[in-house]
Amino acid sequence: MRAGYITYFLEIAEEEQKHFERLTIFLKEADGPDGYLPYSDECIALEKACIKIIVFLANYLEAYIWNFAATYLGEKDAEKLEKLSTLDKWEIVPQLVFRKVIPIKANYIGTFKELIRERNKLMHHKTIDIYPYINKENPAHQFPKDLINIWERVRIKEYFALANYLVIMLEDKLS
Repeated sequence: MRAGYITYFLEIAEEEQKHFERLTIFLKEADGPDGYLPYSDECIALEKACIKIIVFLANYLEAYIWNFAATYLGEKDAEKLEKLSTLDKWEIVPQLVFRKVIPIKANYIGTFKELIRERNKLMHHKTIDIYPYINKENPAHQFPKDLINIWERVRIKEYFALANYLVIMLEDKLS
């Protein structure tokens, strides 16, 4: 038996998802040119909720597969896999444990890469020079992707569907 914070990571992400959904509904009903009030407290709270969801859900998936490897392969073998990407671990660890390839559906691979890319951008954050965009009549599609509100570019529901799919995939193979 092993102990850690894995379930806390998921619980924090799930709590923030509820907060995210409430804020999204509120902002869609708010008066504003795009259905939300830019720079409002609610928009800022929505940004923070997205950040927490992305960071904690990605951490959950990384911790879950490491725990799975340590449990079924042993801690020393799990540590040998440490330098692999999180996606590679999710592809290789089940193969080592079950002695056969357990493919991840293609649509989930793209979602997985997106989630990890977003988490990495948050954890290794770089600021953006906004001077070229101040007082300009640029359409939103001309802005750098990172200047668009995070909740408008990430796919929170798909990230949770991914996490659910991956965990169920492993648990089904165990039973």
